[in-house]
Amino acid sequence: MLLVFERFLGKQSVYHRLPRLVRGGMTFVLVLFSWVLFRSNTIDGAIGYLGAMLGVGVPGPGALLLPAQLYTQGSLILMALGALIVAWPVQATTGRRPSPGRRP
Repeated sequence: MLLVFERFLGKQSVYHRLPRLVRGGMTFVLVLFSWVLFRSNTIDGAIGYLGAMLGVGVPGPGALLLPAQLYTQGSLILMALGALIVAWPVQATTGRRPSPGRRP
């Protein structure tokens, strides 16, 4: 369905005009939601899982267990360091090798 919509808009759709980071985020969210549909055994199970992802519905019995273990001070520091390492800007190169007789 999304492919048909993109083809209808033409070669330069709105998606291609967005910044690369936004496009990556949109693709990630689309894959997350699509994964739920393919992973669930029933449509009701998929709707329940999507509702839990969005915070809609009744929380399960272990709903407070994960935040209690995940959001400790040490875990937050490790997550912040990991995010800095992953998002650190990398210098772009041209991909060309210098000629043997020339200095770079």
